[in-house]
Amino acid sequence: MAWCLHDAESNTIIATYEISSIILYYRGPVDTVENGCFAFTWLHGDALFQCHVFRCHIPEAVNQVSACFQKAFQTYPPSMSCSLNSAVDMANSVTSDVSGNPLNSAGYEFIVSLEIRERVAKNSYAAVPRDRGCFKLRANTDKEVCITVKQTPSNILQPLHIERCFGVLVAPGKLVVQKDMHLIDMHSMGYQPPGGTGGVIADSDSNSQPNSTWPYTIRAEWKAQEKAFEQLNLESSKTNLTVAVDIVMRRIQEPVRFVIETPVTIQSASEMRIMDHFMSKRPMTLRFYLHLKRTDESNWKVSSIDPSEEITEQPGHQQSSSSLLKMGMNNLSRIVRSSSIASIEDDCPSDYSSDGDEPLLSGTGEVSKDCSQDTLDEWDPILREWDGEKRPKNLAPLVRLGVPEALREKIWQKLANVEGRLEMNDMYKILITKETKCETVIQRDIHRTFPAHKCFKETGGSGQDALFKVSKAYAVHDSEVGYCQGLSFIAASLLLHMPEEDAFCVLVALMYDYGLRDLYKAGFEVLYLRLYQLERLIKDQLPKLHEHFTACGIETHMYASQWFLTLYTARFPLCFVFHVLDVFLLDGLPVLFQVAVTLLSICESDLRQLDFEGILKYFRVTLPKKCRSSSQARKVMKQACERKIKKLKQYEEEFLLKKQHKERLEKEAQIYENRFGEERRKMQAEIDALNKQLTSAKERAVEKEKKHTGIIQEYKQIIQRQEQDMNTLSETLGKVMHMVSNCRDCQQKIDAGNDNAKSDGGNARRQTDAMRNANEHPLGPLDPLNAASQRIRELELELAQAKLAQVEAECKNQDLNHQLSNTLSEMQTNRNSWQPWLSKTFNSLQEKVTTRGGHRDNGSGGPTPTFQSYMGQAPTTLSEASSPSGNQEYKTFAFASVGGSPKLPSKFQATKLRNSIDSLRNIVVPLDTGKSLAENLKQQLQQ
Repeated sequence: MAWCLHDAESNTIIATYEISSIILYYRGPVDTVENGCFAFTWLHGDALFQCHVFRCHIPEAVNQVSACFQKAFQTYPPSMSCSLNSAVDMANSVTSDVSGNPLNSAGYEFIVSLEIRERVAKNSYAAVPRDRGCFKLRANTDKEVCITVKQTPSNILQPLHIERCFGVLVAPGKLVVQKDMHLIDMHSMGYQPPGGTGGVIADSDSNSQPNSTWPYTIRAEWKAQEKAFEQLNLESSKTNLTVAVDIVMRRIQEPVRFVIETPVTIQSASEMRIMDHFMSKRPMTLRFYLHLKRTDESNWKVSSIDPSEEITEQPGHQQSSSSLLKMGMNNLSRIVRSSSIASIEDDCPSDYSSDGDEPLLSGTGEVSKDCSQDTLDEWDPILREWDGEKRPKNLAPLVRLGVPEALREKIWQKLANVEGRLEMNDMYKILITKETKCETVIQRDIHRTFPAHKCFKETGGSGQDALFKVSKAYAVHDSEVGYCQGLSFIAASLLLHMPEEDAFCVLVALMYDYGLRDLYKAGFEVLYLRLYQLERLIKDQLPKLHEHFTACGIETHMYASQWFLTLYTARFPLCFVFHVLDVFLLDGLPVLFQVAVTLLSICESDLRQLDFEGILKYFRVTLPKKCRSSSQARKVMKQACERKIKKLKQYEEEFLLKKQHKERLEKEAQIYENRFGEERRKMQAEIDALNKQLTSAKERAVEKEKKHTGIIQEYKQIIQRQEQDMNTLSETLGKVMHMVSNCRDCQQKIDAGNDNAKSDGGNARRQTDAMRNANEHPLGPLDPLNAASQRIRELELELAQAKLAQVEAECKNQDLNHQLSNTLSEMQTNRNSWQPWLSKTFNSLQEKVTTRGGHRDNGSGGPTPTFQSYMGQAPTTLSEASSPSGNQEYKTFAFASVGGSPKLPSKFQATKLRNSIDSLRNIVVPLDTGKSLAENLKQQLQQ
């Protein structure tokens, strides 16, 4: 509300005050000088209080002001001279419970519903439709907000009495603060009598006494052209709207505020919306919990207001809405004709937003056992005719339409061919007495089986006990499969229709006679086969969906393995589960593929718009909710039974061929591993060893490089210091020479010395002339010192260069030694591959060398030289390694020992080997027996 002051002459606005709530209003007494005065205290924001006092020149105007306040804030008596705390006494009180016991705190439950209407004529409004929990509003259209507050009766507390509505506030957005909300004009408020359509009963109406448990209805107008609602006039696919209502209740100090937040879509006012007539127009209904705390003997204050979940429609309302929607769709089908398949959402609103993102609990939904007489008449001749194993002729069409709930126990046993099998019942009684190692797993799983159904909710109840017995009995009966997760869901579905003995018999038939047991066998090979068949069906019948699944990385086992293992009993509502079991007992495994492909075809458009995470969430949450009603389940199963499933045998052969190919590749890989595994491991060990050697060699090279770098840096520093010393000496010498040149005595002595020096020879004169040309001042007798300093500098530079050359030579020497060692190693390694004549030749040479070495004096104590020692001895010095004759002969011998180049013909290799032998003889024959083999070899190499 806004309070504006106008100038009396120009009628311009002097000041404007935004008022959220009035705390106190007071006007001056009539027969006093304050007759033209009035004052009020108001609240703005959360904690800002202001008090305003006004005086009117015309006292009668105060009556009009008071009337305006009374109309806008109908919280006070007509005198308008009291505060909220001075309310009149009420008939009922919350100071005690219904038994008269005093209370200090109290809790109440309220049901608050919100309905938005739009103006369609001058004084006519129509309800706004809701699509998936979202109000569909028109831009630039006046609206009416209808709020109904109903108190839930309590057996302990006395009801609260609503006096009036303090105000209705509206704001765009979510989590709106108080200052951003805008008050709208109220049209009516009051209790609505049950079943009454005439009007509301206000609290001030003395002719009737409203009941506090009646719904309290408030209607307020929302002007679309107001500046505060400009954001709600912009077209938007989805935004939020916040509506708050303040209710004044007796004995409660402050108004009670109920806040409702809802998503809305804003559409153009001129847009034609044909489908709006067939959408749900039910109001949005929320539950609130009001907690009160006592302040004194007669007053209470609000402790907290906790909103709860949205309340779905009552069954009666849902049935009427579904009938209206069905009639509307039938009318629409006459206008719009389509050749596409019917949607399963045609006869039921698909509002799943109120359910949140939580999936349906297993066992959700109630299946009515009511059956019409016509249905019983159709089944009666079938049951009469069906005495043995042979099924009646007209049985299949009736089963595909769905077996009546009242007949499922009998029909399922007949379809499974277990009716009257007493031996199975006796065996069951024995099996439940035996023990199995699966008992712990079974006990853990039964708490998660059908938690939404009342028969299995109670821990340790009869339902869970029967489920445990059936699961345990089958685990003992089928030791190969034992117990697997998923069996409990099938057993629970059977237990809802028949005793545990009969449920066990049908479960055994499902597992053995219908091939369900193969899906649970170790390795799950049959399950993989079924999933492959499903994937091929999707690729053939739904190619675009298969392409999207492949692009997103969705595989069939991610969503279909649970469907097949549990026969769709784990996630879907019971009405759909029972219908699937009806047809599965009739037709067997092909039904699993029919239902899977049908569900995917119905949801194809939705699935193709989602990514990986969205698709998995859709399968887990959204898809099961599409089959919650029996009509939806019948429609899905009707389409599934009409769908043709072909080529299953062909897909099975493809799977077996792929499996054989995979096994063959695995076998070949195993053979290769057995044959070459040891060799590969040895080679890998050699590679690892070589890598270690390479790593250590790199480390040594790095260390040597660091050492050489340090030496070079040290010499560079020495050279730098010498240069600095030379520069210092040069400067000192220059100063001394300058002093000498300025001294007359020194100059005379220098001249005399020069005259004497002329007779000593031209050598000194040349040095003096060179020094005199290099310097501006006469040099004098200090010339030798300058020359000596220059010579020292040159020698130091030569020394540094020699050191650097030495380092480089050592590096090269090390590389040559390394190459020589490698060559000798290769010679020694390849010696086994020499030709026989070459080996004999070298053996004879070895014997000759040994014979000659035996005649020398062994008094030196040195070892006797042998041919191997000669071969293993490399040049030890740089000069020996670089000797022309010795190095060339040694290289020739080394080349011959390794057999020469592999690219040369054998003829040239033999010639080259003979030349090498001749050169070796030239080295060995002239040996002096009095010398060691190394000295003789060194002498030969030097020659």
